[in-house]
Amino acid sequence: QAYIEMRKIGGTPLTLRIGRQELLFGTGWLLSNMLTPSQYLSHDAVRLTYAKDNLTIDAFMSKMNNSMELFDDSINLYGVYGTYTGWKPLTMSAYYLFVRDTTEVETGESTGWGYWLNEKMGRHFGNTNLHTIGTNLFGKYEGFDYNLELAYQFGEAQHLGAMFNTGGIFYGDNDAKYDNWGMEAVL
Repeated sequence: QAYIEMRKIGGTPLTLRIGRQELLFGTGWLLSNMLTPSQYLSHDAVRLTYAKDNLTIDAFMSKMNNSMELFDDSINLYGVYGTYTGWKPLTMSAYYLFVRDTTEVETGESTGWGYWLNEKMGRHFGNTNLHTIGTNLFGKYEGFDYNLELAYQFGEAQHLGAMFNTGGIFYGDNDAKYDNWGMEAVL
């Protein structure tokens, strides 16, 4: 990690952190500082945190590849994550995450003719846009630890759709979508 941090900006409860940093929220189900049990993960990110009393709200933007330009054509992660800790048996969080992948999809044409034909047939793939809305409820009470996280993901899955075999000489699915719920429950 290597970042610059400014605290209590203008006398407010705002903190700004710019640089390589961990993005760990809640129990780490979707955003964690671990890539594997033995590898840590850091992000090149800009993060603004509002923290006062029992409420913390983080807004951030992060690179998901090796490019240091925050708004270039690549993979970017944006998010807002809010947590309320005012009721001791339960910590409550709500969040919105957005992954935008604008990298070029390799379509495998071996000639200019094949590229032109696939473009005319609508077989070139655009951006992948993955939205996630979720909530996380976790805590400890009377000797029990508990966690419930529920998330809904939706959006355009162009990069994954490019891998689908639709039969024939053409390939891919330009209309591939994300549209699923996910849940983790632990007691």
